[in-house]
Amino acid sequence: MDSPESGPNAAPIMTAPMIERNLSAARSSGFLLIEVLVALALVLIGLLGLVGLQARVHQGEMEAYQRTQALVLLRDMVDRIEAHRQAAPCFGDITTGSGTPYVGTGGTLPTFCNASGVVATDQGALDAITAWSDLVKGAGEVTGGNNVGAMIDGVGCVSLDLGPDAITPDRYTVAVAWQGLSDLPTASPAADASAGENNAAACGTGLYGTAARRRIAWTTIDLAKLR
Repeated sequence: MDSPESGPNAAPIMTAPMIERNLSAARSSGFLLIEVLVALALVLIGLLGLVGLQARVHQGEMEAYQRTQALVLLRDMVDRIEAHRQAAPCFGDITTGSGTPYVGTGGTLPTFCNASGVVATDQGALDAITAWSDLVKGAGEVTGGNNVGAMIDGVGCVSLDLGPDAITPDRYTVAVAWQGLSDLPTASPAADASAGENNAAACGTGLYGTAARRRIAWTTIDLAKLR
């Protein structure tokens, strides 16, 4: 008669070494699963960091593009003022207060000027202001019916400091403001800046939610009085 431990249907006998090997295999499988999970977590963290880096790079590129466009527009307005010297004071009528009025997005165009006393000459300056206002709005490039040729919600200001006598040149301050994509310290003119420069440097104030989102660039041009 066969013993209970023998026969074709008898359960296998587990020896100590076999039990140890099974436990070791189970522990190895557990450690391998943990290693896989840790590796996946590291990969995920790396991917999230890469996405964040790409977003910051894109934001930096957009900020640089907007500043470049603003500098181009500043130069464009300086050229327009020089081209219409006889009616240059018409440009100074754009901004007569602290950042207001302004042209561009949501702005107000001057409708009358009598700087030279010649209607056609003064109207030429007003037309130049209108054309510049359209450029500040981004009308230089249109995609899908939207203006994309300039900055986000761009506005433009031009102020005038009249020379105190017939010899001292008049000073025009041209400014362009737009909405930035992140918070940055606000720019401000020097302590000894003229009234006109302070007016132009305030261009866009209160238009972009917080002062830290307002970007601005400005320049000045001195024009000798025509005799």
